[in-house]
Amino acid sequence: MPLADVTCSICLDVLNNPVSIECGHNFCRGCLSIHWSEVSAQGRRCPECRAPCSRGRMIPDTRVESLVEKFTKLLREEPEPVRPDGPDKGKRSFLL
Repeated sequence: MPLADVTCSICLDVLNNPVSIECGHNFCRGCLSIHWSEVSAQGRRCPECRAPCSRGRMIPDTRVESLVEKFTKLLREEPEPVRPDGPDKGKRSFLL
């Protein structure tokens, strides 16, 4: 899983309380609330693709929240040693 899949493009940190908007992009609820508070309801657009968000709805994304939890758990765990030999020499893989 690419790190970008669990990263908020507003704060550039791991998603916190992820929400999805009409275009399908995900953001931290707090980041998007602040971003949208700075514009009128008619001017609300996706911060990533600039698509209009007519309703300004933020839908909790439990699937992404689950991925974020798994990702952060992996980051806290002791990493496995990197193999100095073999086909994946010097590489680590995160599988979720």
